[in-house]
Amino acid sequence: MVEQYFNSVDLWSDLEKTLATLDADALIEDASEFLVPYAVKDWSDSFHHNYQYEINEVVDKLSIGLKRQFTQWVYGLPIPSALEAPRRLDYLNLDAEYLTFNYTNSLKSIYSIPDSKVLFIHGKAAQPDSNLTLGHAWSPKEREPLSQLCSSDMDGDIRISEGNQIIDDYFKKTYKPTKTIIEQNNYFFERLTDIKTIYILGHSISEVDLEYFKKIVEIIDVATVRWNVSYHGNSELKRHKHTVKKLGIPVGLVEFFELPDMPLP
Repeated sequence: MVEQYFNSVDLWSDLEKTLATLDADALIEDASEFLVPYAVKDWSDSFHHNYQYEINEVVDKLSIGLKRQFTQWVYGLPIPSALEAPRRLDYLNLDAEYLTFNYTNSLKSIYSIPDSKVLFIHGKAAQPDSNLTLGHAWSPKEREPLSQLCSSDMDGDIRISEGNQIIDDYFKKTYKPTKTIIEQNNYFFERLTDIKTIYILGHSISEVDLEYFKKIVEIIDVATVRWNVSYHGNSELKRHKHTVKKLGIPVGLVEFFELPDMPLP
């Protein structure tokens, strides 16, 4: 269903961004075969709900179902110990503060970073049904609700409007409320006021998570804090340079490096 209903070239490499590309037109077209005309001879009461049911089935699988499978997948990932890890960074400071977007316990298992130093900003996969945060950055306020759209052919058909509402609800269900998450974890960000150096390790710094970096820039002394930003390949390096500029970080305070060649503090 992901491959059928999402329009994204980054289908699996950027799953959260993909969630905002639901092809509502294709979903509506596929479900339309269940829109039986009211004037049909052999009318059944089930025809009142079949169209909405089909849309809801797809929406549930692409929101609740996909998140459930994603959580189970993350939980089942084998996390090696320090001795078992085939590749690892040479150095991570045990006294540093860690904001992790990784749902696993890899920081503790591989690098012995204590949980008291780590904020799992999107949750931790401690069990198969853990409450992990997964979502896109397209606020429901930024798109015109389908439930407000209609045509002369659709006027008066409650099935159409109810189906549109179900699709609108999908975008609300899969939206990541980053500003709310920041407020809930403000205690962590307030601890960063005296930070002198920041390392970004393996993060794409995508639009979905940009609010977290904006918050960090707001908290720190941006004119003096040094940044070390990892990248994978030239295309990501180019994007990172653009994002750093967008965040208002002085270029002279940023060093870019390819993992695992992390510069020592």
